[in-house]
Amino acid sequence: MSDSQLLPDIAVEKAPTTVVVIGAGLSGLACAYALKKAGISVQVLEAGTQAGGWVQSFPVENHQYLLEGGPNSFPSSSHALVALADELGVPLISANKSANHRFIALGEALLEVPHSLWSAITTPLLPFSAKMRLLKEPFITPLPAEAPEETVAQFVERRLGVYAHTRMVQPFLTGVYAGNTNQLSAKAVFPNLVAYEQQYGSIIKGFIAEKRKKKSEKKGKRPYALLNCAGGMKTLIQKLEQALSGKIHLNTTVTELEQTASGWLVRLANGQKIPANGVIIATPAFVASQLVASISGEARALLNAVEYAPITLVYQAFKKRHLTQRKEGFGVLKSWEVPNPVNQAWLGSLWTSSIFPNRCPKDEWLVSHFFGGANHTDVLLWSEARAIEEATAQSAWLLGTAPKASPTLNAVFNHAKAIPQYTLGHANRMATAKAILANQSPTVQLAGNYLQGINLNHCVLSGQLAAENLLNSGVFQAVPPVELFPVPQQEPLVTQHAVV
Repeated sequence: MSDSQLLPDIAVEKAPTTVVVIGAGLSGLACAYALKKAGISVQVLEAGTQAGGWVQSFPVENHQYLLEGGPNSFPSSSHALVALADELGVPLISANKSANHRFIALGEALLEVPHSLWSAITTPLLPFSAKMRLLKEPFITPLPAEAPEETVAQFVERRLGVYAHTRMVQPFLTGVYAGNTNQLSAKAVFPNLVAYEQQYGSIIKGFIAEKRKKKSEKKGKRPYALLNCAGGMKTLIQKLEQALSGKIHLNTTVTELEQTASGWLVRLANGQKIPANGVIIATPAFVASQLVASISGEARALLNAVEYAPITLVYQAFKKRHLTQRKEGFGVLKSWEVPNPVNQAWLGSLWTSSIFPNRCPKDEWLVSHFFGGANHTDVLLWSEARAIEEATAQSAWLLGTAPKASPTLNAVFNHAKAIPQYTLGHANRMATAKAILANQSPTVQLAGNYLQGINLNHCVLSGQLAAENLLNSGVFQAVPPVELFPVPQQEPLVTQHAVV
């Protein structure tokens, strides 16, 4: 639906739409769905041609291949996301058992990440000295609470040692944030781990204590697994679209918010104004910064300071008979400790057809390569041909493709601003921006993956929390204060959703 087609019968003098949600990504849709459940009239305005943001699935070649344009999976510990999927009737599938095997590329060597106590003892990923260093962690004196904020690299190396950082945490965050651990904030990325140090004096002691507390909570819950939606991640978006039928308006760009005596006028690019009692801004931070400009210049600057890392994603499929060294597993992430022999912009790869079934023909192998990130923004300059060329070279190194083997499929997805970077000061900046809006205009709420977590579960939680805060703002007199959804603390390291 275009701008000119959007709600043509609405004029300023008529009864306003109760809430306008700007942005139809997962956060915006989850928010709109929560508001609709609470009995609030809602309209979702999306500048793009489709809902879902980066959450997209693409069946290609007559459904022979199923490609994810963005997030590829989520853990079953994503309670808000799983609950939403169950409520909407979205069938979920579990990853193959082989997906438990994950690898780190240390130069030319692929080393498996430990997934049991014995493998942690015997793994060649960490030298003996590094394993002994890990055992010292409970005895390291914690920093005082008022100490300066640390980067992830500083925090992990101080608590766990250099090798734990360069060979485990840093590759992991390459997959999650495509970021630089010398710039990412430990407080923002690992709030639970930082809290463990302050509360228990140790990360390890904190894990043990919290595990004991949560042991009883696991009864009756879904066993841990890596999940996807049957038919791809887009299935969840399609179910939300169905639940919000007639409420989502595509190709509809919002340019400005104008405050009135009774609420807000949401100005569109075509000049039309949509009246609203409340507004949820569920866009990327750089878009949100422009929309809050009429409320607070300081909030605008804080949101505009959020940096984003680019990602170039390349899918390739090969006949299995042409591969000499493929491994079953989830995939491989790069350690920056040793240069990659093929391309320094490579972040990691997923062995996509090894994770979930029915991703490609049975006699083929589907792999997805990720390039770019905060350290290699030059991937934005790559042509599609260049991206395919780099991916083919990476496939040859990882999979051992036969000399004359050609991919049966090439697909390139470019995301110029893919992942928000939680750099030093991020948590404080976002808290300040939210506090300014809460003080000056509580009927405008923020939602999105740049606030309190980037994984899909946090996107759902962010949308639900924004809905809850708006309903409790005092504007909706007919609606009593509510707690629509419990909002748990950000989950620790093991439950973060990896992009690669």
